[in-house]
Formats: sequence, structure tokens, C-alpha cells
Amino acid sequence: IIETATKTLIAGCKNTIIPTDVTSIGENSFLGCTDLTSITIPESVTSIEDSAFFSCLRLSSITIGSNVKSIGMSAFGVCSGLTTVTIPNSVTNIGNQAFAQCFNLTSITIPNGVTSMGHTAFQSCSGLASVTLPDSLTHIDDDPFFSCKNLSVIRVPKGKKETYCEMGLEPWRKIIQEEA
Repeated sequence: IIETATKTLIAGCKNTIIPTDVTSIGENSFLGCTDLTSITIPESVTSIEDSAFFSCLRLSSITIGSNVKSIGMSAFGVCSGLTTVTIPNSVTNIGNQAFAQCFNLTSITIPNGVTSMGHTAFQSCSGLASVTLPDSLTHIDDDPFFSCKNLSVIRVPKGKKETYCEMGLEPWRKIIQEEA
């Protein structure tokens, strides 16, 4: 179901193909759609709102269009089927708990361009082993990797370790590696 005035998808299901004129994936639009296994978000979309795909337990494949600027709070929370996510360079904001409890997510690269990463953005992603952060971050809210028990390395640009620890990564100081 699409709200035509705002071009916002407000309700989807397992067989949804998002039209190319949609500009926003609305709040709770796929909430709890346990049969959804894959989704392609077209280039026309600029925002994925809060809880848009929350608790889509079987979602294992997402393609995020290259014009998405914002991934909302809990947008992909509890999508336990996800193993990898490619966040496009256009994204500037990753909301609070955006990927929380994506238990099978194994690695993530936050692209250059992301300036803000929300509170516990990747909380309890127990499969997460490595993270690469960009130079562009200006705001890291409280412990984005809280309870990521298998996280063994966070790669940051040279000269950013202290800044990023001060912003919210202090609990991870021992595993942060600066890269050239």
C-alpha cells in the first residue's frame, strides 16, 4: 500500500516489489513480515523509516538503493536472517538500534559519508566479528556495538582511535585498529 501524496510505502508483504516512484519506506511497513526473504529498495528511495523491516526474521537479502540517506531507528532490527549488508555511500545517518539483534550478521563496513551512528545501532549482533568505520563520522552515540560478543576488530582510519573512543567506542578500545 502506497500513500500517493507522500510517495511512501506504508504496508508491504512477502511478495512486495517496491515501485520506482516510492521515495520512502514508511514506519512499520513490513513489521513482522516473517515470510519476507529478500527485498530490493529502488534508487528512488531516500529514507528507510523507523522499524520498517523490524522482525522480518527470514529476511536474508537486502539491496539498498544508492540514494538512501537515512536508515531509521530499528529499521532492520531483529532481522536474524541477515548475514551481510551493504550500506550505500549515500547514507549519512544510521539510527538507534538500526541493525540490533541481527544475530547472523558477520561483518559490516560503514561507508564514508555516514556522519552519525545511533545508540546501540548494532546491539547484540552476536555473529559480528569485524567492523570498518569511515573517516566521516562526527557523532557516535552510546556504544553502537553493545553486546556484540564475538566482535574482535574495529578498523578505523589512522588518527581516529582517540576521537572515536571519546564519541562512544571507549568499551572497545582494546580491539580498535588504526589503518593507514
